[in-house]
Parts: sequence; C-alpha cells; structure tokens
Amino acid sequence: MLQYLYICRHGYRDNFDVAHQDQDHIGGYGDPPLTLHGLEQAQELASFLSDDNHLSSYPIPERIFSSPFYRCVQTSVPLLSRLRQRKPVTAGLSLENGVQEWLLCGTEPIPEPASATMLAAHLGPDVIDLSYETTVYPSSRGESESDLKARLGAFLNAWIPKIDAAGIKSAVIVSHAAAVIVLGRLLSGDSDLHVPTGCASTSLYRRTELTTAQSRRSLSQAATQESSVAISQWVPVWLGRTDYLGRGSEREWQFGDPHV
Repeated sequence: MLQYLYICRHGYRDNFDVAHQDQDHIGGYGDPPLTLHGLEQAQELASFLSDDNHLSSYPIPERIFSSPFYRCVQTSVPLLSRLRQRKPVTAGLSLENGVQEWLLCGTEPIPEPASATMLAAHLGPDVIDLSYETTVYPSSRGESESDLKARLGAFLNAWIPKIDAAGIKSAVIVSHAAAVIVLGRLLSGDSDLHVPTGCASTSLYRRTELTTAQSRRSLSQAATQESSVAISQWVPVWLGRTDYLGRGSEREWQFGDPHV
C-alpha cells in the first residue's frame, strides 16, 4: 500500500517563446526544456530525494511518475540515476498524462508533449517504462480551473488503487505548479491549503487510515464527487520544501498569478 507520496514541481524552465534547436531537446511548441540552472536544480533534487540523511525518517521513493512534458522528464532523470545506484532494478520513468500541465480553455495551439516512444528513443530504452499505461488524459480543448480539479481527482481515485495493487509504498510525482497545488488540496481534503510551488520544490504527504465509519463516508462521497479521494486521508509532512536548493525558492506560482 502506498504510504508516502512526494510531489515535486519541475526545475527552472526556459521561456515558451524561445526556439529550441539544441540536440538534447525533443519537445515542440509549449514544451520548453530546463535551463542550465534548472538542470542543476534537478541534480540537487535528486541528491535530496535519494539520501537517507536528507530524508531523515522518511523513505526514499521507489518509483517516479512524471508528467510527459520535457521539463518534468528532465527533472526526473537524475533522480532515476541516483535510485538505480541504490537499486539497479528500479523501473524507468512512468509517464502520466493525468498530472500534465494545466492548459487554459482557448489556448491555441494546445501544446502536446512527446510520446513515450519518442522519449525512449531520445533518452534510451531503459529510461522510460514503456509498459506503463497512463491513468487519465486531460481535455484536448483546454481546461477551466474546475476541469483541472476534476481531472486530478479522477486521476488520484484511479491511480492510488493501481499503485497499492503494485505493492509500492513510496513514490514521487513530478508535475507542474497548478497540479502540485491541486493534488495537495485533494489529498489533504483542505481546499484552501497553501502549497508553495518554487521550481524543483518538494511536498510530502503521509497516508493515514480512516476509521470504518470515515471510510464509508469517503466512499459515499466518492460516488457523487469526482474530486473526492476515497478510502484514506493524507497528511502534509512538509509543503514546498526548497532548503536543499542552492538558490532556494524561485518562480513561485499560485492561482491568480499570470501564466508565463
């Protein structure tokens, strides 16, 4: 059963309006890579999440689930390398469209990430887990804020049982600012939870079993509310942590801020 869930935002990315021609970039319009600074942050994040001394009493994640957008994949790759130094049989990155970027209704054109097959050909066949099937797809027409919440609620309700069945006890999701916030609010049940979202930041949530009566109420709510995360409660251990980054928190984003 999944007991600990780390949720990270990708590292410092390049601008959307820059033409990316370097050979290490595979994404198209709206899928910029990390800057050199962002790549450094990815290394710092990997060091933090793969070190028992840094995590103290909390477990090192067993599996990495990443948004398929290139900046998230680039953020995830150094951590995968570190985890494989500890456990060589660690599975490749599981690309999950359910946690990909929030793209507003009316966005033209809608950016599309590279496919898992393309990324595997680009990064190496052992980097991407091609056997993993994504849980939820966002609308191809863009989403309102309520659409985003519904998508992430549907994702959690389908994904958590899938991870439980796989016997994974600790995992990390690498995603985008809006998703990082909404996932935290859904997991905690606190719609006003303030989740800092600096680049390459990490939030950690611990699962707490409900009583039988609470479980019944949660399951009943789940039958009528897409965004209800049933069966278990999740308690924030820390939110938006960046103390392991050389420059601390950068490019913090919250709802109401402009999309840049």
